[in-house]
Amino acid sequence: MPTPREQLVAARIQSGLSPNDMAAAIGLNAPAYCDLEAIESEIFMLISLAELRKICAMLRITPRDVFSDCGSTKLPTKPHNFAALADELREHLHHQRLSLDEFEEAAGWEVGTFLENPRAADTWSIDCLRDVCRELAVDWLGVLSDIQQQSAVSHQC
Repeated sequence: MPTPREQLVAARIQSGLSPNDMAAAIGLNAPAYCDLEAIESEIFMLISLAELRKICAMLRITPRDVFSDCGSTKLPTKPHNFAALADELREHLHHQRLSLDEFEEAAGWEVGTFLENPRAADTWSIDCLRDVCRELAVDWLGVLSDIQQQSAVSHQC
């Protein structure tokens, strides 16, 4: 099964776009975009969720297409947008009797701004989303796919 990097390269080639086209459209410099296609870990760390949505829209693919080899975690996909994910996090903190600091320590990311403004998750990397969802026992790929679909619907209106 192709890796996320290989999926991205194949979709870009199929679309007829160059790495420079992609870099310019999402606001990266060309070397950074080339790293995204050349180094497997870069897709998880380099780009934000907002940039990933732009890439997927340009290439007419979904995050599930890109990350198909990562597999679903078989965990529930409860949240369907960032606000619902923030609500899920608040519930988790309450039910687990965790402080925000304790959650952030376990997840490895600061999420306080996200609780105040769920759209702040647009700046998260895939790694951040995966780690937060791991702590919440939620399928990160399902959440990402739901957010991508919701974004596509809102842009059609």
